[in-house]
Formats: sequence, structure tokens, C-alpha cells
Amino acid sequence: MLWGFSMISSKLSAYVFLVVLSFSSSLLAMNYAGHHHHHHADDHSLAKTIVGVGVLAAIGYGLYTFFDWLFTKTDEQVLKEAKKTLSNAFDATKNGILMIKEGVGEFPVCSKEQHKVIKNISEDFLYQSALARLYSYGHSFEKHAHEIDNALAMVHNRIAKIKKKNLPCPIMAKLESIALELEDTYRELSFCGAFVSEHASYYHLFELESKYMGFYEYELGSVDYHAHNPPYLREALRVGVMKKSSGTHNAYPYMAYVEIIERDIKKLEHAIAQLSYRYENRHKGSTRLLEKLTLVHTMVISEDAYRQELRDYKKEMIERERLAAEKAKADAAAAQAHAAHMQAIAMQQQAQALHEQNHILASQRPAHVNVYL
Repeated sequence: MLWGFSMISSKLSAYVFLVVLSFSSSLLAMNYAGHHHHHHADDHSLAKTIVGVGVLAAIGYGLYTFFDWLFTKTDEQVLKEAKKTLSNAFDATKNGILMIKEGVGEFPVCSKEQHKVIKNISEDFLYQSALARLYSYGHSFEKHAHEIDNALAMVHNRIAKIKKKNLPCPIMAKLESIALELEDTYRELSFCGAFVSEHASYYHLFELESKYMGFYEYELGSVDYHAHNPPYLREALRVGVMKKSSGTHNAYPYMAYVEIIERDIKKLEHAIAQLSYRYENRHKGSTRLLEKLTLVHTMVISEDAYRQELRDYKKEMIERERLAAEKAKADAAAAQAHAAHMQAIAMQQQAQALHEQNHILASQRPAHVNVYL
């Protein structure tokens, strides 16, 4: 800290010295020009020009140096910021990195080898990593890799600047050491980010399956338990529909249920179609789930209760349209009556104003004078 303070003090002193030196040189040049004024008038004019240019150049360079000092981080600040970035990245991603290392071992350095390792990872490991929610680290891998890359560029630029200007730097070894750590961490985060991104379709499908297996747990269990007894299965699915509508006060529970399950079936079909690789186990499991949900959907829409809801809903819509049309007609009539009423008021006000104007004019007429009296 004392070294950093002394460095700042020395920079400030150097700046002050530079400014004083610049102005001193300018004054000397001006005195020189004044001393020879009575001998050489043209030389005096030239000297004034040179002095002006010199002063502007000195001030400009002094300001540039000052602002470079003011806004440039010290070596210690660069080191501290790099360490903080590294620490934040480690805390946020260490568990995800360790998880991937358990499946692939040490990360390869060559990009071609990295892609090969990522592509050929076993599906068993993907399943275990999905259970541990490795995919939740995807954003952190990308975010901190970007921050590490920026910190690494900052450190490399500082090292290059110090070497170029041959400046004394007691912490050069620390800067070079942190640069190596940043490089290793960036490589690991980039690999992990690429791993999660490459298998994003697997993790997305796994997440959908988990969600639907929880949401339709009762229906799926009923399909397995009453697979060979359709009447019991229908009754169980009726209970499932009522469970979903419980507390919603929905007048059409079957229609609401069908809308939800149709949406989920489409999402599941799309996720299966978008798989990046075959993923044999995941494909089989999701296809089996899709078949069960499709069976549930088929049985629910074949229920008399569902068809009755469709008829009731259609009647309600027709009645709503009729009431809306009547209301629109009544509103139009009311608006027309209001417009007529306002027009009558306006005409009455206009007649009243005309009457008052005539009365005023009549009162201002001169009295008749009999000139024969």
C-alpha cells in the first residue's frame, strides 16, 4: 500500500514538474524574444509564434499525461481486480466444473480433442449430471468466461506496458502468475460452457420429462395400474381432471384440461424432434411418456362430459354474442338520443342568445322626439 501511495505521489510530482518546466521554457523563450526586439522585428514575430506553439504543446501533453495518470489503474489495482474476478468465477462455477471433470477427467487443451470428448460422452454420465442439474450452470459458465477473458486482457496489457516502458514493478511476478491462472480458468470455463451447450437438447428434454412426470403423476400411475381395465382407467382419469381443476372454479374443467395436455404434448414432441444426438435411453423414455400422455388425451376427449362441455360452451358463446349485440344496439340508441338531446339544448341556447341580443338592440334605439311641440 505504501509503495502504491509513493508511486501516486511520484506521478503527481512528475506532472507538476512537467507543467512548471513547460511554462518556464515558454517564459525564457519570451524573454529571449523581448531582449532582441530592437534588433530583429521579424525574429520577434517568429519567436512569439514558436512560443505559442510550444506553450500549447506543453499544456496538451501535460493534460494528456495527467488524465492518463488519473484514469489508469495502478499495477496493484489491476492485480486486485484480476484476483477478485478469478475468485468470483471459482465460487460460482467450482461445483459444475468438478462435476464435468468426474465424467471426462482432465480437460483436453486442443479444441479438436475437446469437441471429440464432448461429443462422445456417455449417456449415463449425462443422466447423472442432469439429475444434479448441471445445466443450471450453463449461464454461469458463459458469464464468468467472458469476465475472465476481459480480466486476462487487462493483465496482459499491463504486463506489455510495463515491459515496453521498462518501468519498475515489484509485483510483476504476481501479475504473470495471475495471468496463467486466468488462462487455465478461461480454458476450463470455455470447455464446460461448450459441454452444456452441446448437450442442451438433452437437458431440455430431461427437464420437460421431469416436469410432466410430476404434473401428470396421478394420470400416469393410473395408466400403468389400470392398463388392462379401461372402465377403471376412465374413472381414474375423471378424478385426475377434477384434481387439476380443484380450486380454480372453472366451469369447463375438461376443456381446460384438454387445452393444457395438448400444449404439453406438442412441447414434448418438439423437444424429442430437436435432440442433437440419438441419446438412446432419453429418446426411449421420452417417447414412452409421450405415448402415455397421448393415451390420456384420447380417453379424456372421448368422455361424454367433455363433449357436453363443448356444447355448453358453444351455447354460452352464442348467448354472449347475442347479449353483446343487444348491448351495442342499446348503446348506439342511447348515444343517438343523447346527441339529439344535446342538439336540442344547443338550439335552445342559440335561440335564447338571439332573443337577448334583440332585446339589447331594442333598448339602445333612440327615443322619438316631436319637433312640432
